Amino acid sequence: FGDNTSYKLGGRWKPVRDVTVRGTWSTAFRAPGILELYTGNAVGYEYAVDPCVAPSSRAVQQQCLDEVGFLPTGDGSGQVRAIQGGNPGLRAETARTFTAGLVLEPRWVKGLTFTVDYWDIEIERTAEYMGASNILARCYTGEAAGNGYCARVTRDPLTGRISEVDDRLTN
Repeated sequence: FGDNTSYKLGGRWKPVRDVTVRGTWSTAFRAPGILELYTGNAVGYEYAVDPCVAPSSRAVQQQCLDEVGFLPTGDGSGQVRAIQGGNPGLRAETARTFTAGLVLEPRWVKGLTFTVDYWDIEIERTAEYMGASNILARCYTGEAAGNGYCARVTRDPLTGRISEVDDRLTN
């Protein structure tokens, strides 16, 4: 998964005997695990509604026409075949973390400590299952052309019905 340099900068400051201020700024790196990469595929049937059967807007209708070529009649079951499993194409997750805290230890009450903490963690490229419903929504929003989500939807070329949705792990 390549090289990565992660760092952590932290500090503590005690302006008075009973008060400590602390904070850190750091980065993180996590390579996908073996199960995330190589778990076999499994078929499931997830609840999802085909947005092309009854488009909610003109933009969705146009996206469906661009992707399918016609508006399919679909089926009303509300379930689609979804493939879930590992993905050897996953990339490493990265994160940026900021923490800050205030510690109050009043010396007149032995063993008593109050803390207030704040943290902000931003994780990029998390490995996750998106769900067939989310994949379909992101494909057919009108702004989705070329975003890769529509490539995860396979349709029957004659009826336009969804054959399956590729819901394997993705970043």
